[in-house]
Amino acid sequence: MIKKTPEFKATRLFNDNTFVSKNEFKKDITLVNFFATWCGPCRDEHAYIKKLSQKEGIKVLGINYKDDPIKTKNWLKELGNPYYKVILDNKGNIGIDWGVYGIPETFIVNSEGFIKYKFVGPVTKKKFNLITDKIKEIENQ
Repeated sequence: MIKKTPEFKATRLFNDNTFVSKNEFKKDITLVNFFATWCGPCRDEHAYIKKLSQKEGIKVLGINYKDDPIKTKNWLKELGNPYYKVILDNKGNIGIDWGVYGIPETFIVNSEGFIKYKFVGPVTKKKFNLITDKIKEIENQ
């Protein structure tokens, strides 16, 4: 899967600044993780998302999908916040543009703003290793 990231604007969770996608996917490899507090598998994968966020040269963007912002803030306070930014997708429109049909879903976006890989379902140990391999592959291109 190689396609340009959809362009969108959205409200950020921790401040009311507007997130503008065309300003974001330019320098680093970015993991885009669609998640919600009401999603059990999202909780299960969270430790792996945190591990991925600690890798050098990788940013993890959280897209909070059809969720309550207050619950999300509490959830991230409890579990830790691995995201460099969290944006709100209250109606699911951003998810539709990205082709999300069930969460969690995680995308790898290269430094030129192209979606290189999509992972459906929670990040497990096996998927964590696959994602890190794909990131290395992109870095070496």
